[in-house]
Amino acid sequence: MINNHFLKYLGLFIGLNILLYLFIYFFHDRVPFNYHNYEKNAHHYFPDPQYENGQFDLLRSLGQYDAQWYLKIAETGYPTFPHITYQNDKSQMEGLSYAFFPLYPIIVSFLNIFFSDIEISAFVFSNLLLIANFISIYIAISKIYSSNLAVKTAFLLLLSPLSIFFRSYFSEGLFLFLFIWFTYFLIKNKWILASIALSLLLLVKPNALFLGFPFIYILFKNFQYTKTHIVKIILSVVLPFLAFSSWLIFCFFKTGDPFYFISIRSSWFSSDSIFSPFINNIRQILLFPSLKFHYFHSSQIDILFALTTGIIIILSRKKLNYIFWLTTAVLFIGPLLTTDFMSFSRYQIVSFPLFLFLAQKLKNTTYYLIVLELFIVGLFWLSLYFVNWHWIG
Repeated sequence: MINNHFLKYLGLFIGLNILLYLFIYFFHDRVPFNYHNYEKNAHHYFPDPQYENGQFDLLRSLGQYDAQWYLKIAETGYPTFPHITYQNDKSQMEGLSYAFFPLYPIIVSFLNIFFSDIEISAFVFSNLLLIANFISIYIAISKIYSSNLAVKTAFLLLLSPLSIFFRSYFSEGLFLFLFIWFTYFLIKNKWILASIALSLLLLVKPNALFLGFPFIYILFKNFQYTKTHIVKIILSVVLPFLAFSSWLIFCFFKTGDPFYFISIRSSWFSSDSIFSPFINNIRQILLFPSLKFHYFHSSQIDILFALTTGIIIILSRKKLNYIFWLTTAVLFIGPLLTTDFMSFSRYQIVSFPLFLFLAQKLKNTTYYLIVLELFIVGLFWLSLYFVNWHWIG
């Protein structure tokens, strides 16, 4: 499966990443530093030296917004019985830490044993994940479709403009890696392996909770028709439950509330009922003409991205493998029901089947290369805004 032909593509991908980091380093000052966002809209575990007109630090600059939380957790852990803190109080980083699930910072913390610098550890892990995801996409899609389609998908996804998040210290790269193998194992009827992948996903981001629904549905549908051994079915269901329960138990002993991670999210997204986020999102769509083009929580660009993604999911129904399509649709619907449009675009970059569908549509090599080149230009351009504290999704 991994041959010299693929290794050339992998080498090209690694080379483009090195070029991107060099581009950021030498041209970061072409975009002004966003002092307003830095002061008013972000917490800081590590201060950015640019704020005080200091020297640009590439590793520091890649740690934007939520990355600061993951770095703090990886280095200091979760606080015990924390004081109640609020998202708008940027001077405090206490209880809000529990909004960020533990697997990503645990791995970064483990790597820090060897590197003794949490930012270096996170940077190394992000780049290892980039390579692992490139290889994983190639293997999974090659076995289900073709190696040509797999390479095209890997480049489109990992060089798309918003893939700058995969190069930062966010958990999306780890989520993508596990999501690729979760769907692949489901397609191949490897229930225990799919269950293990889901168990780990549940410790990466709360979005993974929605994947439990298609997992149970597909598992029992298969049991109905193929008579999979009941012990395997039970074990496949129990493993994710035990994994998520371990997080609840941890939260209970550290805070006194097993669902503290839900309670603390109200600091970001206040709601009167479980239906409030969805109702608010419908309201935002209806108010689209009056919204600012780009803004926190309420902006036209976020809604346009969500609507475009929804249309692509509808159009891809007959082109994608059913499990690819169903899990992607669930990851799309979940945030619409539980949160607002802020960060919606970032939530969707892990949905690699959308890029598989795009690769399928771009059969003409010329058209594919044009789109890929536009993606790369967008990635390089957006990266300069990203490292200067401009909100991009």
